[in-house]
Amino acid sequence: LNLNGKVISILGDSLSTYLGYIPTGNATYYPSSNNDIGAVEQTWWMQLITESNAILGINNSYSGAKVSGNADSAYIKRATNLGNPDYIIIHGGTNDIWQNVTVGSLHFGLTEESLNINEFADSYDLLVRKCKSLYPHANIILVIPHVISAEYTTVINEIAKHYNLFGVVDLHNCSFVLSNGHYQVVDMSTVAEAVAKTLYVNKNVLYEEGKSLIENEVKECFRIIENEEFLKAIVDSDDKV
Repeated sequence: LNLNGKVISILGDSLSTYLGYIPTGNATYYPSSNNDIGAVEQTWWMQLITESNAILGINNSYSGAKVSGNADSAYIKRATNLGNPDYIIIHGGTNDIWQNVTVGSLHFGLTEESLNINEFADSYDLLVRKCKSLYPHANIILVIPHVISAEYTTVINEIAKHYNLFGVVDLHNCSFVLSNGHYQVVDMSTVAEAVAKTLYVNKNVLYEEGKSLIENEVKECFRIIENEEFLKAIVDSDDKV
């Protein structure tokens, strides 16, 4: 996977923090004596960025943060500070499920002002609406934590489908070791690989009209020819139509 310098911004909770790499004032978890993460290079997001030749935009993660609610740490509050990303990766919902936030139901037809930010469904919907509005050219990836319920998972998948988002990474399909409920080094690699897989599969598909993410080296393998026998044909490097 080679993103050729594309900018990735992160919006997460403690699982995506690291001291010195998140905005000043945001609560951090890593590094922690409870876990074996001892360097930022071991975090899932830095592994992903390094291995995909991308650039870190802003990692606006906050330990203990919920998607729901109106606290200063809430995802919707931090979504306004993600820089100018090509990709936004949202990893959230763990603290909502741990704090028994009501799932609620989705109301795509309601205005933002009418959504219930104290319920998971409406608050996640509002979060994505804000991200799409603030960063119209960014590709949004939603990471589904392995600890959340089937109901929470359905909400995230339905939001991704409704807004035709770039991708969803369901971590229920992965195995984790964990310590104190948080990722260990091996878990960080698991998450990085899962996100990278979604990026690799979808990186040549862009839902923003008028733009393309097809790699230059792919485009260079083709050329367009025209003559009197046919209007247009696309041939490969072997002159095969």
